[in-house]
Amino acid sequence: MILRAESCTKIENKYYFMAVDVNAFYSIDIKTKKIIYEGEIPNENTNIYRAAKIMGYNRNLVFIPLNSKYVSIYNIDKKNWKQIKVQDMGKYDNDKFFSAYIYENKLFLIGACYPAIMIIDMSNYNVKYEKRMFDERIYDKEKSHDCIIRSDIVCVKNKLYMASCVSNHIGVFNLDDYSWKWISVGKDKNRYSGIAWDGEYFWLSPRYFGSVIKWNPYNNECKKTDIKGKNFLGVIYDGTNLVFPGAHNNKTVIINNKNNNIKIMEEDYIFYLNDGEDNCAMTSKGEFVIYNTNNMLHQSLKFNVNINSHEILQKIISSGKICNENTYIQMTDFLKEIVINNERINVYENK
Repeated sequence: MILRAESCTKIENKYYFMAVDVNAFYSIDIKTKKIIYEGEIPNENTNIYRAAKIMGYNRNLVFIPLNSKYVSIYNIDKKNWKQIKVQDMGKYDNDKFFSAYIYENKLFLIGACYPAIMIIDMSNYNVKYEKRMFDERIYDKEKSHDCIIRSDIVCVKNKLYMASCVSNHIGVFNLDDYSWKWISVGKDKNRYSGIAWDGEYFWLSPRYFGSVIKWNPYNNECKKTDIKGKNFLGVIYDGTNLVFPGAHNNKTVIINNKNNNIKIMEEDYIFYLNDGEDNCAMTSKGEFVIYNTNNMLHQSLKFNVNINSHEILQKIISSGKICNENTYIQMTDFLKEIVINNERINVYENK
């Protein structure tokens, strides 16, 4: 069993994760190297992929909904919940948000298939929806059958930049006055899975086909780099390198921003992000890895979240919840954890 997650956030010595396949969130203590079951999101079904992203804010964990009905906020000290219902938009009820950003005490949730930006004032939980910007991409979304925006977005000063998966556009959203625009970048056929900013240029990762694009926003000039591999989660900049994490058995590409050297890593990921200090990732094998940003091939921490301690799985089973069997969670995992009269019986091994 792998407790795969598509995001993490760090508070003090713990990294927190929301599991994809079961309603459970957990942490890894980087001092003790232990995996800890923290709880589950209340008022949610158990057989759907609930949260796409987890964020830390003022001792709170903020769970960004993908298929969930709520934006859920959990205080790690008081251990209590605040849930804010997401406005129903009919056929766009699934794959709501992949990305979010907090700016001046406001949480901006960027629509994936959900055709709006949801804005929550974190001081009083008032909610506003900005729909006009995404109205311009609805036709492209329906035509391509893809989400509009994926997880990698970037903030420069007071403007949020997001790359379209369904067109060759970059969206620019003003976080102060909510004004917006779309800029056409590169060839009309281009589609992008993510965007990063190196302090001078934007870098765009291709969505399934095309080249890496280095974009000058001041004159709209583009320079393309042809690299092996076309399926990337997105792109991040860690202060030295542009990292294009491979997805679904594709290799990871690293471009050094100073000398333009290109390295290839024989690794693909479920998520890959920079937390402000380190590059953090989860491999497709279920290994949580922290990379040294000065040497991308060096792992300063490697922790396998394949559950060997049985603790988390036992708590999931004892709660009586249902989850779907898939590549990551299989029936044999549950058979190994059946408890009779407070004694764990490994049914599978005794078969």
